[in-house]
Amino acid sequence: MTDEPVRAELTNVGRVRIAYDRSVVLTLDIGEAVDLVAAVVDVLAEADHQSQSHQCRNENDIRSAATVREEL
Repeated sequence: MTDEPVRAELTNVGRVRIAYDRSVVLTLDIGEAVDLVAAVVDVLAEADHQSQSHQCRNENDIRSAATVREEL
């Protein structure tokens, strides 16, 4: 991993150049760049959704646990 920022620029021939670190450089046409960004957004949205679902309480589990405690 690196602390260097990701850089993106439009080339003089209408392509998108994305650079990460010194060793990773992607040069894509506009459509490919849009597809890449869309795929990254989808993955980040799914990661956020999973994170949120782990933080939510499952009310059925809580009720079941309370019932078990009451029966003891």
